[in-house]
Parts: sequence; C-alpha cells; structure tokens
Amino acid sequence: MNNNVNFDPLLATAMTCAEREAARNVANTLEEFGVQAEIMAVKTGPVFTLLEVLPGPGVTARRFCALKNDLARRLCVASVDVIEHLSGTPYVGILIQNTLRQTVALSTALNYLAAADPVSPLAIVPGVSLSGEPVVIDLQAVSHLLIGGMTGSGKSILLNAFLLCLLSRAAPETVRFILIAPRPVTFVGYAELPHLLTDVIEDKQQALNALRWTGVEMERRFRLMSALGANSLSTYNDRVERAERMGTPLADPFLTGEDASASCLTTLPFIVVVVDDVADLMLSAGNPLEETVLRLAQQAHVAGIHLILSTQRPSIDVLSSRIKAAIPSRIALTTAGKADSRTIIHRDGAEMLTGEGDMLFVCPNTSEALRLQCVSPSTQDIHTLVQFWKDRYPLKYLDGITSDPERLPVQDDVNDFGPVYDEAIRVVSVTRKASISQLQRALRIGYHQASRLIERMESAGLVSGPDHSGIRRVLMPVPQEQVMPVPREQEDCGQDAKASVSDPPDAVSEKRGALRWFTSWLSR
Repeated sequence: MNNNVNFDPLLATAMTCAEREAARNVANTLEEFGVQAEIMAVKTGPVFTLLEVLPGPGVTARRFCALKNDLARRLCVASVDVIEHLSGTPYVGILIQNTLRQTVALSTALNYLAAADPVSPLAIVPGVSLSGEPVVIDLQAVSHLLIGGMTGSGKSILLNAFLLCLLSRAAPETVRFILIAPRPVTFVGYAELPHLLTDVIEDKQQALNALRWTGVEMERRFRLMSALGANSLSTYNDRVERAERMGTPLADPFLTGEDASASCLTTLPFIVVVVDDVADLMLSAGNPLEETVLRLAQQAHVAGIHLILSTQRPSIDVLSSRIKAAIPSRIALTTAGKADSRTIIHRDGAEMLTGEGDMLFVCPNTSEALRLQCVSPSTQDIHTLVQFWKDRYPLKYLDGITSDPERLPVQDDVNDFGPVYDEAIRVVSVTRKASISQLQRALRIGYHQASRLIERMESAGLVSGPDHSGIRRVLMPVPQEQVMPVPREQEDCGQDAKASVSDPPDAVSEKRGALRWFTSWLSR
C-alpha cells in the first residue's frame, strides 16, 4: 500500500468485491495526484457508495473537489460527487453511484418503525440515507412539509410512502386524511379508506372548500383546547381520556340546554391534508387559496392539523415567500435548474440529483441538507394496507367538507358557535351595522371568527352581501325595545325600509324564509 493513501486490509475483508475495487481505485487515484489521505470506511446504500476519507495534514477538501473528473474517469462512471464535510465527522465524503440501482422496499421503513416504536403516531420514514440507514421524520415536530420537484422526480411515490407509514401504525380514530389530487390516478388506491374524512378530492372548487373547512375545524379545536387549558392536541386528548377513565366525562362547553347534558367531549384525531399538486390550485384559485393555506400553515399544527404540499412548479408565483416562511421543513427532489432548487430549499444541489426518488431534506434543526433515497411502495403494498383497514373499520365520511361554507345550514352554524352567534346577532340587530371590526370589539374575538360570524349571517339572510364599497345592509328587524316612531319625512323612503321596521315578524318571515330562526330567537 502506498504511503499517501492508507487502505485498511481489515476493512477490505468486510467489503464486497465491488466496494473493495472502488476503494482501491480511489486510493490509487489520490496517490497519483499526491493527495495524502486515509480511507476510513466504505458504506453502500441503494444508489450510492460512500467513502469516508480522512485528509492528511495540510490537505484541504477543495483538493478532492478538483479531482472529481479524474476519479470518475478512473472508476468508469458518469460522475463522482464530493461532500466537503460529513456532518459530525472530520471526514470528506466521496460519493460513487452504484452500477446497479436498487429500490428501497416499504418493508424496510415499516420494519424500522416497528423496531424504533416512536411515540408519535405521525412518525414517517421518507427514505434511507447515503449509507442505507432509514431516517425518521415526525410530522408533529416539523409541523408541515413542502415537497418540490420536476415531473418524474418521484413526488407521487414519496406521498404514497408517507401515507403508508402513517397507515401502518395509526387507526382511523387517531389519524384522518384529506387527500387532494387534480390528477385522479395519484390517490386512486385509497378509495373508501376508513381514515378519509371525505372522498379523494379532484375538483378545484371542492379542494378550496375543503381547505376552508379545515380552517373552520382548526378554530373549533382552538376553542375546545382553550376551554380545557390545553396548548396542544395531545394535551387536550390526554385530559379528555383521563376524565373518561375517572368516570367523569367532560361536557361540551359550547352546547347549551338538552344538548349540553347529552354531549360530552371526545378525543380528536390528527388530520393530515395531502395536496398532490398545489401549483394547479394556486394558479386557478389565486389569492383566496393562498390566504387559506397561509393561515393553516401558520397555526393549524397546534390543533393537530398538518399539511403535506407538493408541487412540480416551485416558482415564486406558486410558492410565495410567506408560505415558504411558514413551512420551513422541505424536501427537494430533482429540479430543472438551480433557481428552482433555491426556491425550495434555499440552496443549490437539487438540480444535480439523479431522479427516481433521490432527494434533499432540510428542516430548521439541521444546518445541512440531508440526502435521502425515497422508499418505493408498490401498488400491492397500497392495496394490502388499505384492505387491512377496510376489513376492520366502517367508512365514516363527514358531511359538508367539500361544500361551500357560506351555504351551510343555519342550524349547524348555531351549534358550532353557540352563544357567540346569538350575541353577534344581537349586536348587529341593535347597532344596525354589520362589520367584522365591530364584532371584534364588541365580542372580543379574533378577525377570522368575526368574519365567519358575518358570513353565517349573510347565508341566513340576516345581512346582505357587501356592496361595491364593502358595506353590508342589516336585513333583520329591529328588536322590539329598539323600535321608535318613524318620522313623517322618512315615510317615503321606500317599501323595503318601511317593511324592515314596521312589518310584523310573520310578514318578514314570509318575505325572507331564512329569518324564521331569528324571529323565534327574538321572541325568547
């Protein structure tokens, strides 16, 4: 063995013939160019062989980078990559693509999860590292995931791997899904899966409605968590379960009368919203969808709602800086160029990936991008796991997820808001003003809740839609204690104004059927 490059014979005995030959060729090439180094380990993954090299005294990592083409020529491969610093070690990494590319079976991920037995039900294995070690990502810890890559880079395969990892450990009462895919083939294998909250969504308008519903559900959960003094969904569920074990189940604090005694709080499942191609939705729905996604990305993880968004167009018109800032954990598969790579993970490198599930993962806890090879589940894997749950759990969809939230029944809205909705109606009827800022001040609630209260009043026919200047007319009658004699000069202001003040409740009900609930509320 030469004096400049050391190759441990004991290490060689533990290698395959291919690994041994690659290590010898690298050692000989480094010796030819006078680079003093020592090969410390050779690790073979499904796609690459990684040589961990310890540079000699005074040898910089740039020396190895300058020899990439010579190493590729000596090894008879298309290219050789050099990792200037292997995190946590003093080594330089020399990465050689294997002649035979192997796929990572789903069983590799599931066996690792079974052995590691992570506490979180949202633990997933996206792939294996360069050395072949499975890597676990906890959705609870990273909050949300943003995935970008060009067509054919492996986005759909990665999404399937995520879903199957979750399905391998979580029952429907623990995790529920909303799957959105403009392309019908993406999630075709998950039809009638008991974990689904609704059918796989393909229509763009239904997708927007589903995301709006998710925002409404987020706020409902916030109210419940606040009532129990819980700062996370796990804490909320723990307190509900503890009360049930003690034989003192907790009553729903937002129901009154007979409903309150008959309804008790139950544990809430995590909700994972998976969007296959968010770019198509963003370009068609525009700003309303961006605001909805942004609000979910900023707050929903606290309520146990997590987003997994993928796109093949990671441009700024699709992924705004605000959305990217709200989702710091990202995966970049092969991109068309450096600009797309920087858009997704704020660094170059994704444009040099080899495709077929080769990816870079970044999150706030890591200073460097982690290179992984995606788990590749088969169609049979999907069928087997889906059928397993279909045989054990009935299908239970929730109504109204894909419906227009502004057309939901009034009674459902009343149950959802409880006394807050009643008080909001009283405020608007007395002040004769229907504005979001007014409800915020009067009820001391947030902007989004006040906005939803106004929207519910509009759908119930209590207030009009906004005019060109954004002002709404109050259509409900004035409470009896507020009715004053109408001045003579106002008698000719039009039939609508006279009816809104002086018509009896029955007449108003005949003119506007949605007001029946309100008139009954006034007479209580």
